[in-house]
Amino acid sequence: MPYSRRWLPVVLAWLLPVFVAQAQRLPAQFIDGRVFVVAADRDGTRLRLFTDTGGGWNAVRSSVAQRLGLAPAGSVQQDDGTRLPAVGFPRGWIDQGIPAPLHDSWLQGRLVVVPDHEIDDDLFLGSRWFAGRVWSIDYLNREFRLIDPVAAPAGFASTAMTFRADLHFPRIEVEIDGERLGVLLDTGATATLSASAAPAFGVAAGTSIGTSFIVREVFERWTRRHPQWRVLRAADRIGGAGKGFDMIEVPQVVIAGLRVGPVWFSQRPDGALREWMSSMTDQPIEGALGGSAFQHMRMILDYPGRRAHFSATPR
Repeated sequence: MPYSRRWLPVVLAWLLPVFVAQAQRLPAQFIDGRVFVVAADRDGTRLRLFTDTGGGWNAVRSSVAQRLGLAPAGSVQQDDGTRLPAVGFPRGWIDQGIPAPLHDSWLQGRLVVVPDHEIDDDLFLGSRWFAGRVWSIDYLNREFRLIDPVAAPAGFASTAMTFRADLHFPRIEVEIDGERLGVLLDTGATATLSASAAPAFGVAAGTSIGTSFIVREVFERWTRRHPQWRVLRAADRIGGAGKGFDMIEVPQVVIAGLRVGPVWFSQRPDGALREWMSSMTDQPIEGALGGSAFQHMRMILDYPGRRAHFSATPR
């Protein structure tokens, strides 16, 4: 049935999210609240590329770079003055739907070659890979897409996503327990579960899962105010001094006006977030929001527009 002209804007507004969602779909896996891109090697071997909006570099394991025969591309200088070798982004992966990073002043679109023990997966794609583009990360339907800009996607709530232009670490504001907190939007936030904590998540000890982070001071305030909130002691082995970090299950987090939960937070030292990480965000942060929150959501991260859009409703 033909539509009259007056109905055309309505029809286009309804169809726009459909066309946007059909943009470039990445070969991805959603595993325990974390997002990986999967690339095929020349011999058919599958490689896992860990994606982390809160990570600083784009890096490849030395053994993987050698096996793939990646072309040397000079070196990059670190903050301490040392230099690390770099390689070009594999052109074959672009054909598989995995976009190369855009140029930035430090890496210039290259991958840093690091010793194998420096990263847990074959490759690490951080903030500089996400920068300059618009991404749809759908945890509910397990889909990861590179899309065209969309000002106000239908069915999504929006909030400001701000960052320093040279580092691209995205910061948003959320509400937890009646307080407004600035947090890093961190798809790579990870907890590695201790033997005592793993049963609470139905996984084996040593499993890495998507989590969120909060400074010790706020963590302790939550436990004092809400003794009924579930706390797992020495639950997160990452970086833990001897015992590991405690974790707390927060019943509800408000993101762009949407209420989602429950959300697990791993405790972190105040200085790690308020000082070290805050030195790389545009304003200070109290924590980081990761897969333990985003597993309840679909989100669109618009880096050029500096907006984050969220929906808690499955398609």
